[in-house]
Amino acid sequence: MQPESAESNWFYEALAWLEFNRKRVIVGAGVLLAAIIAVYVYDWHQGQKEAEANGALFALKGMTKPTAEEASASALDLLKVARDHPETTAAERALLLAAGALFDQGKYAEAQTQFEAFLSRYGRGSLAPIAALGVAASLDSQDKVDAAMSAYQRVANQYPAEPVAARARLNMAILHESRNQSEQALRLYQELSKPGAVGGVAMDAAGRRQRLLQRHPELTPTNAPAKPTPSRVTLVPTPTNASGTGTLQAPRPARPPTGGQ
Repeated sequence: MQPESAESNWFYEALAWLEFNRKRVIVGAGVLLAAIIAVYVYDWHQGQKEAEANGALFALKGMTKPTAEEASASALDLLKVARDHPETTAAERALLLAAGALFDQGKYAEAQTQFEAFLSRYGRGSLAPIAALGVAASLDSQDKVDAAMSAYQRVANQYPAEPVAARARLNMAILHESRNQSEQALRLYQELSKPGAVGGVAMDAAGRRQRLLQRHPELTPTNAPAKPTPSRVTLVPTPTNASGTGTLQAPRPARPPTGGQ
């Protein structure tokens, strides 16, 4: 009966503690409930913001493939979505799409500004590699070759496992080739089109490598094994036949003398 008595004592002690600390318990429970409600309201509000932002983004006409007439308005509309719905994934996508739309319009300086703004706000996001490549391509399109080369190299170094790394290295090779740095370009083309490489970048690199070698055959690798040097053999004429002709052949070894005769 002693264990039952101990359990009963624990139960009554707990009841006594609750009675004595009733006010603290009620306040603590209220705070916990308020925190749970606040988290729920915040999540609901964020969901509403995302829904509104997505609705505004998808409501844009010609958003993904705007015509020449719609392109400028599309970029402005996308930037408006990014401004009106901050801290949403829709705003993130809208800003990147706006930068891309400006690039397609040939407004490379403005596109560079928006790509850089994207990296400033969403540099840790999954779309950051695309924006980084966009910065490099914008510099490249403005003929800022040195800055573009450095930007492409940063993309390749910072995102080596991303598809943008291969594209950045291909563009670096093209810049090398445009500067008559054929050996550097060839090295990158060969790395990108090595056996087993697949995809558009690999195919493009292989084609550019072939054309580069056609223009500069002196760069063609010479990996064929050297041919063995034939041993020198002294040839002696054989007696002419009845028609007066003869052939050249290697000298035969002397036959050993036979005994007796």
